[in-house]
Amino acid sequence: MWLLDVNMPKRVASLLGEFGIKADSADDRGWGGLTNGALVQMPLEPDLTVCSLAIGYSVSPPQGR
Repeated sequence: MWLLDVNMPKRVASLLGEFGIKADSADDRGWGGLTNGALVQMPLEPDLTVCSLAIGYSVSPPQGR
């Protein structure tokens, strides 16, 4: 699952779904008020990749986190 930061258009999640990639926005999960740094550092599900337009990269948390 990809987690898109609030800077990404919500339409991106739909487009990714057309390619079989599950995606959700931080805003849809109630995390829209978090800064990108806080979003990347917060404990997330092991299979969640944070995609940040502002930071310019994605981060996959280590397994077991």
